[in-house]
Amino acid sequence: MSVTIRSLGFSPSGESFDFKEDLAEATNVLHEAFHKQYFKSDLGGDASLVGPFIRTHLTAGIIGGEVHVAEFPEVGIVGVTLWFGPG
Repeated sequence: MSVTIRSLGFSPSGESFDFKEDLAEATNVLHEAFHKQYFKSDLGGDASLVGPFIRTHLTAGIIGGEVHVAEFPEVGIVGVTLWFGPG
């Protein structure tokens, strides 16, 4: 089984991705990785806001930063990283 790393975003080479599907899958991976507690205290303890909050971070990363996913062909996305450059 071989892992693939790819970027989610708008590439100059014209590579495309299924935005809705990849965003939903990446959101779910992070949601599960953080046991659905990611920034929950900053969201007033409202667990129903955690998923949308993660999705917002990922969307912002796609627009103004970098989002990369690790995936197995048989499984789908299994890891996500995102970051923003300085400035």
